[in-house]
Amino acid sequence: MANTRRALKNRLSDHISTANPITTYIANVSIMSKSTAREYFARLNDFRGFITNEYHNRLSIDDLLVKVKKGPPGSIQSS
Repeated sequence: MANTRRALKNRLSDHISTANPITTYIANVSIMSKSTAREYFARLNDFRGFITNEYHNRLSIDDLLVKVKKGPPGSIQSS
């Protein structure tokens, strides 16, 4: 269990250095609560896996975020 937490913490640290809206959000949450940030990060990774499987690598989580911001939910399906 401790090894899993350590690995997750290391991945969180690695991903915070990448500039995108999701990692920026996680970095901001981690300022308030490290444990909450780790939980959000784990859940977002699960969601990323779902997106990868559902859209067969044609849509990244960052692309999905941009599409949601730009238009109605129906526009996501046009990918």
